[in-house]
Amino acid sequence: MVFFGNISDDTSGFKKHKNTAGLTNAILLEKLSGISVSFGTPKMGTMMKKEAVVYEHVSDTWDVYVLANDKNVQIGRVYSQGVNAGLGALKEAGIMALTGSLAQNSATSAADRAVDELDEIIKKLLNGEEVTESNVSISTSSGNSIKLYMRQKVFTIRDKYSICDLDETPVYYVKGNITGLGFSIQYADGSDIMTIKKKLVAITPEYTLFEGNENIGHIKKKIKLGRAEIQGEVKGQPIMIKGDMVGHSFNIFLNGKAVGNVDTARLTWGDCYSIEVLDESVKDLVVTIAVICDNTLKGND
Repeated sequence: MVFFGNISDDTSGFKKHKNTAGLTNAILLEKLSGISVSFGTPKMGTMMKKEAVVYEHVSDTWDVYVLANDKNVQIGRVYSQGVNAGLGALKEAGIMALTGSLAQNSATSAADRAVDELDEIIKKLLNGEEVTESNVSISTSSGNSIKLYMRQKVFTIRDKYSICDLDETPVYYVKGNITGLGFSIQYADGSDIMTIKKKLVAITPEYTLFEGNENIGHIKKKIKLGRAEIQGEVKGQPIMIKGDMVGHSFNIFLNGKAVGNVDTARLTWGDCYSIEVLDESVKDLVVTIAVICDNTLKGND
């Protein structure tokens, strides 16, 4: 594994903090073993012949690690054993050096989300806080996240488009109007859920959400240190959508809790956005945010 000591804390897939609490890898393993996360359990391993706490096979391609020394605590992803680690890591390192971000795909995005989730825990531990679980948890009737898929470039033609399950069965429809400034979200039976209205004149995209005639929220895109970030409020609760540096992956937080994510993932049946719902009670809202994320990527800002 190649470490990138000058990478910003905002870089996808890698975080670094000053070790103000004097954490060691042994202490981290003990603490992290008692903290519930969405991506596995930790074990002691090695990283470049150095002791590190490792979460194995967070995705098909990546492990995630935490490595503490006297100065810093690093959190990052590394190729899983047996996944062409040597040449693959060097190739990705070259991409990082040239572009400042790693090539994105669904496995990479999943690992990046795990790094972000773990990063929030490490920051709390460095502050001396007691932590029992991360800010990411699955709250669905099945106990598993709900996965939906939306075709890319859904608004390039004026028509109704579907958001489907993995069997390509429509679960939602999205309909855009002629101006491109309004979108409606419907269930598969045609009943209305929500309407999104986009502000005509704005430096960065701004959206207002309606249930029927009721204004329930306002969302605005911002650029923070080169990364996409969408903030606002829905039904009195703060909402934040954090995107990676190249706009391929978005994590959705409602009142500080992760409720879903959106990835631009290539599936066997075509180029799609992958929508993952972590909290079933706000499934419709997560789908609505996915539509907004899609719109912000269309070059309309």
